[in-house]
Amino acid sequence: LPGMSIAERSVAELTEVTQEFVGTDARVQVALMVYGRNPLISAGFLGWVFGRPRILAATDKDIRLYEGESGGRGSTVVPGKLLATCPRGTKNGPAKGVHCQVVLPDGQKVYIHRLHFDHVRRIDGEVVED
Repeated sequence: LPGMSIAERSVAELTEVTQEFVGTDARVQVALMVYGRNPLISAGFLGWVFGRPRILAATDKDIRLYEGESGGRGSTVVPGKLLATCPRGTKNGPAKGVHCQVVLPDGQKVYIHRLHFDHVRRIDGEVVED
């Protein structure tokens, strides 16, 4: 996909893989890799050793948090166990700073990097200029 940044390409690939996992149950609008712990720890070497990636997927019906698993496509992460589901109207923002903290209705916290703040705003229903 020429003209896309590496971050946008990874979001597009993860969205496609997540749609394959979800099937026809819902249409995945965007899927993002998120941190399950403090991003200063989980983003670096310690996260690589001890952390488990998570995938936040916004569908046309709801927002889902999956545990990430190693996929068959090399280093691609694919959705695994469904950890949480919340209604589509749940607000994830405001997205500010380096990492946006999202607290799900069941109390789980995930952190989204600022590279994906436009996606967070779109999930929340805000108009975002490209």
